[in-house]
Amino acid sequence: MSGSAKHNSAFAESLEKDPVVVASYNFAEVKHALDHAVCKVLVMDHGFVENHTATDRRLALGFSASFFAIGGAAYGHFNDFHESKIAVGACIVLYTILSGIMMYLNYFVDKNIVFEGKKFGNSEKKAPMTIRVTAKCSKKDAQYTVSVDVSGNKPVKNSVSKSFGDWIDEDGEIVADALAADVASLLVHKKSQ
Repeated sequence: MSGSAKHNSAFAESLEKDPVVVASYNFAEVKHALDHAVCKVLVMDHGFVENHTATDRRLALGFSASFFAIGGAAYGHFNDFHESKIAVGACIVLYTILSGIMMYLNYFVDKNIVFEGKKFGNSEKKAPMTIRVTAKCSKKDAQYTVSVDVSGNKPVKNSVSKSFGDWIDEDGEIVADALAADVASLLVHKKSQ
């Protein structure tokens, strides 16, 4: 990116000051960077407020499961085996149940959701727009697919699929203007869907 370019996107301007560079050969890093960038575009350029409920739920389940795992291990370490086996067994069962619930929610409820949020209108008569963004990556053909489902006064359901190279340059930097433009195009109601 050039140092003095004028951007139409607050997200692009923020990346000019502090660029995000990823190892373009690392699939997980590319997916995570693009997921995060799409979220930032929605918040910075389009005024959506992120709903952190799913993240908070994952953190609570993970923390609770870890608490039981560490607590059971510590109790078993400092107490005699016969005295601690029931408590340690209960901790193992609770850890397994909580981890299983977390995995179930991740794979069957949250699926590929990278962003959920709302945008509140200027007047009180307008209902807030809610948005759900899902993203998938394909290793086989290096494609990143973003789908948007917006509900509110003007419902929108769009998706775009692009090559990693369309949004990440050869140096591993996110091409902010292209990404911001593609995300903005997803939010427009298209007559022929």
